[in-house]
Amino acid sequence: MASSVNNPTNAAPIKGQPLPFIRSASGKATVKASPVKDEFNDSTRIIFLTKGEATTVDNIDYDYLSQWEWFYNGKYAGRTFHPKAEGMHNKTILMHIEIMKRKLGEKYDPNRKTDHKDLDGLNNRRSNLRVANDAQNTQNHKIRKDNTTGYTGISICKSRHRKGPNGYCGYWKIQISGKDGFRIIKCRRDLNSALLLRDSLARKHHGKFAVFNIKRFPRLRFPRLLEEAHEL
Repeated sequence: MASSVNNPTNAAPIKGQPLPFIRSASGKATVKASPVKDEFNDSTRIIFLTKGEATTVDNIDYDYLSQWEWFYNGKYAGRTFHPKAEGMHNKTILMHIEIMKRKLGEKYDPNRKTDHKDLDGLNNRRSNLRVANDAQNTQNHKIRKDNTTGYTGISICKSRHRKGPNGYCGYWKIQISGKDGFRIIKCRRDLNSALLLRDSLARKHHGKFAVFNIKRFPRLRFPRLLEEAHEL
């Protein structure tokens, strides 16, 4: 009898274990969709991807998506489309775009973005997908890699109009984009005050696409960086 690792149709994926894969016409390794139930939710299914990843979809979309082989591109689930016309190049089709097309039907607008509410690109349940414009899609984002404080929209003010121990301001700097594209910049001496102000501005200007620090950090604590910033 085949093991559960080699037969994903009989068991949930085991983290760290290799998944069986096939090679598509383009030579890319892809994992076929497997009818595995989500053990936490009977209304969803799991589709295995490459690189040991898996995506969650609703039952209503599972059979349709299972027609193709899906891979993980580092952020989303995708598949390769091979056009029959000569001279046309292969194209990557993203799973969440396919789901939104099915959900909206004729109302789907290709010029609009499909946003993941919880920022998880592999959570492709319909309830987690919504239509957004470019600005809204940018507002709902994870912390940037070059972030130095660990808080969204919060940095250390390096302005020299108010000099601290290191020759610059050192206060907590709030930066957020407004509804009309303009940037709001404010400074606060106390981190808690800065976070509360930043989140209130996000709620006002970003609405349902706002990302809140208070939700991510219910118990606010000062990070261990630039202690002079909150000792002024």
